[in-house]
Amino acid sequence: MQYATRLLNHGPVILLTTADDDGPNVCAVAWCMPWSKKPPRFVMKLGRRHLSWDKLMATGEAVLNVPAAEQAAAVLCAGRTEGRELPPGVDKLAHCGFEALPSRVVRPPRLAGCVAWVECRLVRRDLAEAEGIVFLEAVAAESPHLDEHGTLDVLARPSLHHLGGDRFVADGRVIDLAGER
Repeated sequence: MQYATRLLNHGPVILLTTADDDGPNVCAVAWCMPWSKKPPRFVMKLGRRHLSWDKLMATGEAVLNVPAAEQAAAVLCAGRTEGRELPPGVDKLAHCGFEALPSRVVRPPRLAGCVAWVECRLVRRDLAEAEGIVFLEAVAAESPHLDEHGTLDVLARPSLHHLGGDRFVADGRVIDLAGER
């Protein structure tokens, strides 16, 4: 039972970027899934202790960044580093090795090097506040890595999937980052 969630938790990890007047933040989210197609909506579990939670609740905007396989170490940093614990003036995005790109519609940045970006606005604030379950509606989406079917070309540009702990997988290769602490 200890690892029950890991049996189903191998979809692409998401880097959630948020921003407010104090600047941007990023956190890794392993539990994110589509909720509806029309309009395109997503649901995720986000801990209320995260700085990203506070920024999302304050602004109602976020970007779902789909990282590439080669960003595994930066994703691990984003997942293990709490923005509030960094010294004043230290940008968590830069600390973890990300470059911020301007978004098309929302304030939080996109992250360079990702295979896709979905800019979102918060819906169902009531469920977020009551349960910590975040519902987001897409307002812009883009990927330069689509195949002829309009889906991510994961063979040419693999996304990163979290297996649990320090382990990730991309296109069948296991990436073990246990030594990256």
